[in-house]
Amino acid sequence: MCELFRTLGPLRLLCPWLGRLALAILAWPGTPPLLSAQDLATTARPTAPAAVKLDEVDNAALAHLERFQRYLADGQAGEAVEALCNLMDAGGERLIALPGAGSGAGGEYVRFVPLREYCQWRLACLADVAPQALEVYRRRVDPLAEAWLKQALAERDFVRLGQVVERFLVSRSGDDALLRLGELELEQGHFTQARYAWERLSPRLRTPPASSPWLRGVSGSPLGLSFREEDLVAHWDELRPLLTAPVGQPSWLAYPDTELELDDVRARLALVSILEGSTRRAQREWALLRQLNQAAEGTWGGKSGRYVELLTELLAASRTWPTPPAPSDWLTFGGNATRGQAASDGVDVALQPVWSVPLPCRQAGGAPATGLPSSAGTAEESLCYHPLVSASSVLIVTGDTIDDVHGYDLETGRPLWLDTALPPEVVAAQGSNGQRNASGGRGGPPHYTLTADGQRLYVKLGPQATAAPRSDRRDAPPLGYLAALDLQAEKKRLFEIHLNRAPWGDGWAVEGVPLAADGRLYVALRQRDSVRTQTDVAAFDAKRGELVWQRFLAAAESFGQAPSAEYTHNLLSLHEGILYHSTNLGVVAAVRARDGRVQWVTRYPQVTPDAAPDSSSALRAGDPTPCLIHQGLVLAAPADSDRVFALDAATGLLIWETTLPAADDVRHLLGVGGGHLIATGKRLHWIDVETGRISARFPAAVDQALRGYGRGVLAGGQIYWPTRDRIYVFDQQGPRQLRQPIELAPLGLTGGNLLIARDTLLIAAANRLSVFRTSAPPAKPAGQAKPRAPG
Repeated sequence: MCELFRTLGPLRLLCPWLGRLALAILAWPGTPPLLSAQDLATTARPTAPAAVKLDEVDNAALAHLERFQRYLADGQAGEAVEALCNLMDAGGERLIALPGAGSGAGGEYVRFVPLREYCQWRLACLADVAPQALEVYRRRVDPLAEAWLKQALAERDFVRLGQVVERFLVSRSGDDALLRLGELELEQGHFTQARYAWERLSPRLRTPPASSPWLRGVSGSPLGLSFREEDLVAHWDELRPLLTAPVGQPSWLAYPDTELELDDVRARLALVSILEGSTRRAQREWALLRQLNQAAEGTWGGKSGRYVELLTELLAASRTWPTPPAPSDWLTFGGNATRGQAASDGVDVALQPVWSVPLPCRQAGGAPATGLPSSAGTAEESLCYHPLVSASSVLIVTGDTIDDVHGYDLETGRPLWLDTALPPEVVAAQGSNGQRNASGGRGGPPHYTLTADGQRLYVKLGPQATAAPRSDRRDAPPLGYLAALDLQAEKKRLFEIHLNRAPWGDGWAVEGVPLAADGRLYVALRQRDSVRTQTDVAAFDAKRGELVWQRFLAAAESFGQAPSAEYTHNLLSLHEGILYHSTNLGVVAAVRARDGRVQWVTRYPQVTPDAAPDSSSALRAGDPTPCLIHQGLVLAAPADSDRVFALDAATGLLIWETTLPAADDVRHLLGVGGGHLIATGKRLHWIDVETGRISARFPAAVDQALRGYGRGVLAGGQIYWPTRDRIYVFDQQGPRQLRQPIELAPLGLTGGNLLIARDTLLIAAANRLSVFRTSAPPAKPAGQAKPRAPG
């Protein structure tokens, strides 16, 4: 019997019942053909278009792969394995497209993985076609893999265990390592990573490549998202052979010949979904186990029985479990590192704001700042302020200097620092730097975001442009920098990170504010030359600001690739130790936060960079468009694409994409609630988070008199959607208004970027920050939390 937990760690913090449940975890009682040389030549070559440059393998590496194929064809197993192992050791971190990695209409989404993972996949394909070659490989690596595994288990060394999986997954220790890795990930509350570890125990634990109208997922996608329960039952005679037959050649890496009972693994996958709160997914995984082997048995915490019956009891109980309370503060853009925070409860606001302060009005395209939006076409582009709530304080940055960093007491509006009170004249055409507040470049005006972490505040100061043109008479002006400020010491500067010095230099810029986690700061960096824009991800030490690692991701022509200043604000997302970056350069990437190792890169279809100025993508090129992470999905709406899509967080595989023209006016991904991704722009969209189907829109058609104005927020099963004159409050499950709109025009206010924290609604409009307090009783304490909503 495998004990899944010895200590519960962060999982115990989610709810007391999770600690008890973790002790009741279950115990443990395909022929892939090789690619031909011709296939290798056509599928393993770099496939990114010339417009997108990645850190791909070079021709020498491809020659090694072809040599490996020739050795196999000649029966030289030892030489073939030697060639592949040398390749992994020499350049295992560079990227290569997996054969068959293209998905979506026309194969427009292409997935790239590190060469080491690709080579492990090639080795797994030897299991039946060339078992003698696989045996040679295992004899070579098994002693070291077994030693590493024993050391990792004895010392509970998470990093060493991960190294066994990365370097020796196909060794005889690989399946044991995956099993144990999943246990440790689940112990940490890492549901996505635990699920992915166990899914790799067999190719049959993900969606098979066989085509069926009753399997909606692409080959290799999570099986729990690939079918409807009613279809599984009604068409079982057709689906059973597809789900049980050996997988010919999977397009993903999985252990080829485990002796573990797959029904035991399937029960664990259903358990992960239950703990994660993915009730609909767990129900389907339970149904699949019931259809495959209703009699499968195991032991959970000393209680023996059929898995189907044990899971039935657990599913029923899970519907009454309390939802873990949402954080009371709003500490970064989107509330938290996943960029999709929702408040526990809505706000029944009073008739007047409890306090408000003016903000400098900024408009795009060089329009004079008069304090009023110039037109419907550019109005939302002036909504560039994104405040925070941290420890009963409101924090906001309005310009380029430390004097533009302001703090207010949430209850009273009292300034926290002497320089915080904004004089009335600041609303006029002068900004904090004495210059007109117009962008003068592409991508709209700058966006002002912050990140709070304890008593530290991280902001971007200095010029906000991420690229500035050179001229014949002068060099490009310096770009902005990151500053760490002490909130308890009158904004004392703790350190600064400037990129105009080694190891960077001219042209390097910070994209936006960093994420702060585990003693590090994670941020996207950018450099533009006359041909391309390059994006990197970097980690800095949070105490001193020293560089820990930096990773190149992609280079391509951007929307702002023109002889003018460019304003972009690309923010990272973080979940379970993985950073996700929607680059707005044609790719979404996943990078391990610990060491900067690229997990995958997925290329998506782009619109042309020279799109008409009035196109949706051109208008939102400077908007923050971070990935939104939800229960194993990476949800993205890049500015350089006309799609909204979902990727598998573990592999980067496409799960779904919207159909046009529905995604054309999506500018904000607010979060997930009521089974829907809530996306807004000109209209409000309810998108089924598992399928991408548009369930509803409001209004039904684009209406110039009724269009979104700012970034909304989710709270207590509700959607707060701002327009210019009012805030609508909708049900997250569909287009039903839950109350009368909050009228703003009679108060002399407009909509803007919203957040709800500590029973308070904040509106950051183009020229004013307004704070409304709830008139309802205080929210229930955490012990009286509502039952968990279906996931």
